[in-house]
Amino acid sequence: MAVVRMDMLCAQLIRVCADHSDAVSALSVYEWMRAPRSAGGAALKPTTYTYTAAMRAALGANLLDRALQVWGDCQVAGLSPDSRMCITYMEVCTRLGQIDRALQMYSQMRNAPANSPMAPTVHAYTAAMRAATEGGRWARALDIWADLRSSGCQATGAKGHAYAAAISACAAGQQWQRAVALFDDMAGVAGIRPDVVSCTALVRLVNLGRTLNTSACVCAGHCAGICRRGGQGRGSGAMDAGDRPQAQCEFTEEI
Repeated sequence: MAVVRMDMLCAQLIRVCADHSDAVSALSVYEWMRAPRSAGGAALKPTTYTYTAAMRAALGANLLDRALQVWGDCQVAGLSPDSRMCITYMEVCTRLGQIDRALQMYSQMRNAPANSPMAPTVHAYTAAMRAATEGGRWARALDIWADLRSSGCQATGAKGHAYAAAISACAAGQQWQRAVALFDDMAGVAGIRPDVVSCTALVRLVNLGRTLNTSACVCAGHCAGICRRGGQGRGSGAMDAGDRPQAQCEFTEEI
């Protein structure tokens, strides 16, 4: 029991150092706890929680190869990663541009039993959508959104980030109608207040190519109107008179 408590203490110390942007100290604690006593270490066996904390410390400092080394340490130790560790792995691979590896991890999570620690959460679906979009695979990102919708995940707060990721995928694919539908569902049916990411993605979609046709103007005005109302959409897609863009299709409101 004492060993477990010591491991948890080290993991918390790693997190505290990382939260204060001191990845060097965080990773030093990680190495010290794993090192043998003959080398001045604590000879402790890290848990998945500890490995995840070390990976996130490295990720936060953009020490991406180091983060993958920690992942490898966990594999060598024979521990099965949980959802949070898998999400961190996906984020590391995405930042490295290794989109295939990120999406392979997502597939492994999707294939895990429902009661497995590896089973995907809303955060996992969001990380996978971001990976696909950043890799130029916006259609794959929307497939992952469909996976999320069919999964039954109900974490409303976290789902706001998932909506933003799906809207960003629509923006990447210039799918403005789907973007508006998602935005309206987010602000109306789901009752989630749109954040800067989702609003920016929608407005960016309008500005792609600088072609502000009528449809694009409706999209921009819709976004602006809901954001002005603090995310209280009506779910029907209708707009107040004040939300409609001017005839000349000039959209100047900043989000």
